[in-house]
Amino acid sequence: MIYTSWHDYPRAILGWAETDLVKWLMDNVQPGETWLDVGAYHGYTAIAMSNSVGKSGRVFAFEPDLTAASALYQTKLANGLSQIVILPFALGENHSIKFLQGSTFRGMFQTEQGFSPENTSTSQFVTTALDYIWESIADKNLNISGVKLDVQGFEISVLRGMKMLLKTHRPKLIVEVHKGVDREELLQTLEECGYSRKAIPIEPMPDENNAMFYDDRNYEFFGQPENS
Repeated sequence: MIYTSWHDYPRAILGWAETDLVKWLMDNVQPGETWLDVGAYHGYTAIAMSNSVGKSGRVFAFEPDLTAASALYQTKLANGLSQIVILPFALGENHSIKFLQGSTFRGMFQTEQGFSPENTSTSQFVTTALDYIWESIADKNLNISGVKLDVQGFEISVLRGMKMLLKTHRPKLIVEVHKGVDREELLQTLEECGYSRKAIPIEPMPDENNAMFYDDRNYEFFGQPENS
């Protein structure tokens, strides 16, 4: 069950949302693991992660919009998913706690390239780097098994803010690449985080070999062995 609305997330209600990504999560998330759902929205992918990690695992769901985070909390309660830890703030690259304002569309914060101004509103949110906050929220178990990143154009900033953790743990990594994100800068950032520049599409397109990084599509990146 998911707590949402026909206006905000009809495809989730119908079970049509992120079908390839959910299948990938079912194939790759294991019992007892720790996963991060960065940009969890109302909890659609967090449910899939939670079902796979089970009660012995953990899913840290980051959602900066308070209305969406509230819906996510209701989703957690409706499904009895005690393994979900909801964190109502955004991840970025600042090693401090900052209050910012941003434009939102259907409860999702957007970059300037990612929205139509007439359809947006303005909300305040909290942001910090995962490297800065992780030890405080991980409760002594610092290992990270996997990360799903869907942050509406803020991919590079979020990755920079978790660079040390990515280099240390080399978790499985799924990034949804959005409009306006500099592809070369994204690949360079991933390389600095210890990952290969090669991207594996989760939702392959017919001409995928000729045109990588479609907007609003998920790609898997693999951590490289240390000192490679």
